[in-house]
Amino acid sequence: MSGARRIAIALGIICLAVAAATLAPGTAAAQAVVIRDMGPGRAGRWLRSALAAPHVLIRADSAHPAVLPRDTTYNETVIVVGGPAEVASTVRGEVIVVGGDLFLHPGVNISSRAIAIGGGVYETSLGQVHGGIFSFREFTYGITRLPDGTLALDYELTDVRDTRVVSLPGFFGVRIPSYDRTNGLSLPFGPTLAFDTARYELDLLGVYRSQLGVVDPQAEVRVAAAAELDR
Repeated sequence: MSGARRIAIALGIICLAVAAATLAPGTAAAQAVVIRDMGPGRAGRWLRSALAAPHVLIRADSAHPAVLPRDTTYNETVIVVGGPAEVASTVRGEVIVVGGDLFLHPGVNISSRAIAIGGGVYETSLGQVHGGIFSFREFTYGITRLPDGTLALDYELTDVRDTRVVSLPGFFGVRIPSYDRTNGLSLPFGPTLAFDTARYELDLLGVYRSQLGVVDPQAEVRVAAAAELDR
């Protein structure tokens, strides 16, 4: 084998190694973001834990949202920084958006939490999120690019002072029915209102009683346990 051929093969191997290192998710990307001011609450702790674990980092902005298309799979948590995200993929971890909204499209399957910091999470009935949906609109993280290219995140309050999120649990608000001899079939339906980033939830229900032919109004308030708030 000639010397020129050996040099060409060696250069090819080096190029492949550089490309593999660049494309490998959750390695170099995991070191590209640092939280300088985490702020109070659980969202910052969740983000810090996600950044410390293997993940895929995607940079976005308001004009160029991150798009995770259908029929693709991410084997690690996906963190989108700087703008909105549209997700229809399978993600074996969390999806966290910092500084934008998270739009869930048909076909999405997230094995853990779907989180928007500085935006909302917009659901689809044709997808699954197994770890819960969380929107933190009242604050975000300002993004500063440091001289070495690292993105530094700093806690910032937004103009939203009181967050109310309306959701329809169950099947479009229809809950699990029950049956007894007195009431016959009892079928609850109605929305859930979340206050203060889901620390408080209010169920506004109408319960149809088939035996009586009436609809009973009900309201139930739930407060998240301290352990859940700190998790």
